[in-house]
Amino acid sequence: MNPSSLRAHLHEIGVPPQRGRDEMERRARARAGEFVRLSRSTAWRIRERDQSVTSEKQLFAYLVACEVPEKRFLLWSEAWQRVRQAESRGDGAGDGRRQLLMAAEAEQRLHEFGLMPEERFPGSMAPWTVRCRRRACRQVSRIRYANIVAGVGGCRVYAGNTV
Repeated sequence: MNPSSLRAHLHEIGVPPQRGRDEMERRARARAGEFVRLSRSTAWRIRERDQSVTSEKQLFAYLVACEVPEKRFLLWSEAWQRVRQAESRGDGAGDGRRQLLMAAEAEQRLHEFGLMPEERFPGSMAPWTVRCRRRACRQVSRIRYANIVAGVGGCRVYAGNTV
């Protein structure tokens, strides 16, 4: 399976337009504590093939929104993992190692901004779910690593403050 075929399958299970975004968001919100928050716009972008699923938790939230039975989650997860592995291998032998080094650097920079990752590093421009490390906060946010590199970002409550 490749990324475009996975997106096509996710599109097929998506709620048809007449039932709409609100219904998908309502179902996903009911179980957001188990997975991640899935907004109606994110669910719709996934359905319309404008956005790839960025984490396994997001995949599960989308499957909940589409009323896919939980007994099928493992099959979807395995397919998503295969696609991720194929993408991380890339064309060259050094691509996987480069991505691991970039992920390690990204996690270190997050730490400097008082954040910790909630999912695997998705790349510089993809939204990344992170959590504030401060005990008084622990707020979950979606950031782009490119913003952290640019020196912008951090917890919205403690914006711009480093630990």
